[in-house]
Amino acid sequence: MPAYTATDSWSAAITVAAGDIIQNTG
Repeated sequence: MPAYTATDSWSAAITVAAGDIIQNTG
């Protein structure tokens, strides 16, 4: 369970970061 939670947190952070990058570039 902890491993899944950690991966989920990373996925969420990456998604937010990617959205920021797309907004800044586009």
